[in-house]
Amino acid sequence: MYKLKNIVEQMVFNTIDELAADHQFCNCPQCRLDIAALALNNLPHHYVVTGKGEAYSRTGWLEMQKSLDVVSEVFAAIKVVQDKPRHG
Repeated sequence: MYKLKNIVEQMVFNTIDELAADHQFCNCPQCRLDIAALALNNLPHHYVVTGKGEAYSRTGWLEMQKSLDVVSEVFAAIKVVQDKPRHG
């Protein structure tokens, strides 16, 4: 069965995981989703259908964009969520 997938979404969650290991910020489920939503709203989407297409697209996109755009947007989203967390 084919499945539609935005590979940028997975890259954002992977980046949140990587940054959580080295930086202190709330990574609870609510904050994690808020960070991801904010970052994804400011990044271009990149959809793939097949596993082969996903691997091909991810390789090219990772090399050109991840270290700049994804990390930058995730850091900006972390700042926003840290300043106004929605949990109690």
